[in-house]
Amino acid sequence: MSVVGKYNGVSAYNLRPNAIDTREMNGAYTPSQIVQTDLIYSYDPVSPSSFGGVGTTWSNLKTGADMTLNGGMESSYTQGGYFDLDGVNDYATSSPFDLTSGDFTLGIWFRQNAFTGLQVFYGHWNISGFKGMFVYYNHNLTSLGFRLEDNSGVGRVEFMDNSNYSLNTWYYAAYTWNNTTKAHNGYLYDGNGLVASVLNTRTAVDTSVAMTDVYTFAGGDNNYYFSGDLGECHTYNRELSNTEILRNLNNTKARYGY
Repeated sequence: MSVVGKYNGVSAYNLRPNAIDTREMNGAYTPSQIVQTDLIYSYDPVSPSSFGGVGTTWSNLKTGADMTLNGGMESSYTQGGYFDLDGVNDYATSSPFDLTSGDFTLGIWFRQNAFTGLQVFYGHWNISGFKGMFVYYNHNLTSLGFRLEDNSGVGRVEFMDNSNYSLNTWYYAAYTWNNTTKAHNGYLYDGNGLVASVLNTRTAVDTSVAMTDVYTFAGGDNNYYFSGDLGECHTYNRELSNTEILRNLNNTKARYGY
């Protein structure tokens, strides 16, 4: 059985159950309790409404920008609720859309298994127009990067040295942008709390105009494939507070062994 729709928050199912759908019906599946206010993109590998364990669609639990799994990424799904990406050709991407203007927060659970190459984790981007925002790894700088480019191609990137984190360990990265204060911040957490942060102000960037023709992607873009495990990913059209980021961390970390 798979979810075919919802009415007033109640799932509707077809007639053939699978293990994940049955978990949702009998209460064994617990939805992610992340902040919902101004959540615009939400991709949850555990949710049967987002990915049911079969097929090649990773659905946004909000509206629009469903992603298509490529390179056999669907076969990398584990019942623990994440994708195990090979760093070769596994990735997910949506059709193009216009990313709303204003403030943003990205959140992503990841477990990297190799410090090699350029690896894109999650975000929204137009590679030809250089606009959008995403989290990635830059092997030349041995750093986790938080990159933002506005609709005019003006942008900045903050780097966090990978000495702050280890391979084969689950982390939650939060990336925030405030277009009024120009605060451009990246945060890295494990299950015990904040591991590292990079805080800056970028006055030249202006996201008061929507970024046009961007794609949502996870696990790779323009052949920059992520090597490791990818869990829940989400985007807000405002800057979350530290309290809200910690709520997202604490309400999801049990899935990742914390």
